[in-house]
Amino acid sequence: MEALTIIESNVDYKVGDWVETCHLLPGIVQKIDYEDNIVYIFYPNYALDTDKGHYYGYSQCDLHLCGVHKITPEYAIMLMAIGEEGLEELWEKTIEKTPAEWEKNVKETYENLKKCYER
Repeated sequence: MEALTIIESNVDYKVGDWVETCHLLPGIVQKIDYEDNIVYIFYPNYALDTDKGHYYGYSQCDLHLCGVHKITPEYAIMLMAIGEEGLEELWEKTIEKTPAEWEKNVKETYENLKKCYER
C-alpha cells in the first residue's frame, strides 16, 4: 500500500486533464488505474485520423516508466497547432532535449506560426 501512495503522489494530473506524453501531441487523461500502474490517454488527433489504422480510443502509459505530465489547455493548443510532423522536426532541432528547452522551442515555434497567419 505504501508503494501505491508514492505513485499517487507523483501523479500531477487527474481524469480530464491535458497531458504531454512521448507521442509529442497532447492527450486527455481518460482513466488512472493505480493498481495496474496504467494511465489511459485519449489522443484527439488519432481519433480523427482514419489513415493511422485502427484506433481503439486510448493509449496506455505506465505510471512508473512514462513521463506523462499535466499541461495547460493553452500549451495543448500550441502542440496541436504545430502538428505531429512539425513537432517531430522541432524535436530533431532541439539540442539539449531538456523539458525547459523543449517548452521554450514549442512556444517560439507557435508564436512564429501565429505571425505567419496574422499577415
